[in-house]
Amino acid sequence: MSIDRVDFKCTYSNNCVNIFQTLGIKAARAALLTELRNVIEFDGSYMNYRHLALLCDPMTSRGTLMVVT
Repeated sequence: MSIDRVDFKCTYSNNCVNIFQTLGIKAARAALLTELRNVIEFDGSYMNYRHLALLCDPMTSRGTLMVVT
């Protein structure tokens, strides 16, 4: 984000760990929600935002990224 020619407002990464290290846990949670929604809606399925949030909240509740198995 410190390179002059890179527009950080339009740049997106799907690497949640990188987002966590750069922008923090709230940005990583938002990226997790976006990526989960993209995976689920890829084949035309729909899942409510609240159900995805219930999955992402425990993954980010301790201030770090955790795996849900």
